[in-house]
Amino acid sequence: MDRRRHSERQLTASEVARSRAGQAFTDERLDAAGQLGLAFGLLDLLDDYWVTCEIRFADRGPGGPLPSDVLWDGYRRRLEAPEAADAVTYSLWADWFEDRDTCETAFAEVPGHDAGRLRTDSPKPPAGQSPRRLRRPRPVCRAHRRAQRGEMGRDRRDPLGQSSLFLA
Repeated sequence: MDRRRHSERQLTASEVARSRAGQAFTDERLDAAGQLGLAFGLLDLLDDYWVTCEIRFADRGPGGPLPSDVLWDGYRRRLEAPEAADAVTYSLWADWFEDRDTCETAFAEVPGHDAGRLRTDSPKPPAGQSPRRLRRPRPVCRAHRRAQRGEMGRDRRDPLGQSSLFLA
């Protein structure tokens, strides 16, 4: 065995994310959707918030926007997974829902086609798990302020803007 391998310090997930996650968007062999898929794969492996930062940088940067369907499907799939998605949940609130430029899109895209089936009561979690709860932040975008004031028709109101969302 090589002694040098044993003396080298192993990098933490956070260190790997900070040093490598941005490279997912520099691989010229992949199109934007492939690069985004690679970044979400890194997120799955590292479970580190910084990967979501790099995704946002790529979406909002000069090469953006990223393919919307792939971006929001990636977030939804990780929220639907049985394991906790802390980095994803934090990213959605801190980077997307709280930003006036992106909150309207984020609140529309995250529930996807399931907006009409959202639960506002606390579901019974699977054995051994507690429900994950997404709490609605204060309204920061025009759409949510209008919805809270009742200026949007019932069919257009954002179900996430009305209550907390429980993820079983």
